[in-house]
Amino acid sequence: SYNPDTSKALLMWSEGNSEWSLNGAMVTINTTTGALTVGSAVEFFSGDNGSGSDGYPHWNAGLYPTATYDTNVDRYFVTYGMNGNAYNHAGLKGFVCYNNTGTSISSGSHSFIRENGYVYGAGNYYVTAMGAENKMAVTYFHRAYGSGGSEDTGTSGNRGYWTHLITVAASSFTITLSYKHMNDHAEGNAGITWDEGVDRLVQTYNESDSHAHIRVCQWDSSAGEITFGTATEYETAAGDNGGAGHFAMPYYWAAAGKVAIVQSVTSTQDASATAQGLYLRLATATGGGTNTIAVSSNRTLLYNARLSSTEVCIYEFTAGNLDDKLIVT
Repeated sequence: SYNPDTSKALLMWSEGNSEWSLNGAMVTINTTTGALTVGSAVEFFSGDNGSGSDGYPHWNAGLYPTATYDTNVDRYFVTYGMNGNAYNHAGLKGFVCYNNTGTSISSGSHSFIRENGYVYGAGNYYVTAMGAENKMAVTYFHRAYGSGGSEDTGTSGNRGYWTHLITVAASSFTITLSYKHMNDHAEGNAGITWDEGVDRLVQTYNESDSHAHIRVCQWDSSAGEITFGTATEYETAAGDNGGAGHFAMPYYWAAAGKVAIVQSVTSTQDASATAQGLYLRLATATGGGTNTIAVSSNRTLLYNARLSSTEVCIYEFTAGNLDDKLIVT
């Protein structure tokens, strides 16, 4: 995650095999030459392979360890998935990084945002900073398990599609609001971005029938609640129950004033018979009292093979020769 105030970025990664750890390093970017200076690696969490009591950070289920910078408090909010023996330590954790002006970094305590079950999100794009609202939004699907290790398929439990609003402080965070949208889960496809043009959240997700949806959400700070707009179904039978091979990543492209949707398509399940591959689509959100979004029918082919969400990253440059360009890697 890039900090525009100091031209620094927090690089995150997890290690398996004998390490089973979550790590990070501060990167200083020379905005003139493009040269990078990488600080010393910091081990934020050291776990086990699931055989012990600690659990371990995991990078499957379409969910990366992600650092999101909050300019309001000058902090990084870090989220990462966990796995563990009999699902006792599985879930989604978060913590706050601070003292990030140099090449080193400090961190606060780690807390579960959701525990006891697998958590699925769209790569790095299941967390977003909400501009001047001083909030983070997190969205994901939760495949819940009970204490005995059996899957919890009940409608009254934690299984389903969730959104949280989170307030980041000096060295900790609090969950301000929690919403459960549906009782089912669709693996690998829950994304969110902040559209600063209309000051609205935009969510992408799959329902259990594999149909891809998008909607606009309005945060009312005075009332302390979110209003969810009507969802638009923009892709039918787009993926295999939302598995890791199908995803839709939303990203607000400021120069275009649009939400860019980077999505995979599985040819055998796409109703419009579009060849499988990685595509870019644009969507226009409307705020005010409308809170709707229109997705363009035009798809730009980026890559002619299906990719998983852990293989794709999106970024908009705001300076230099690539100013205002959207980069997909």
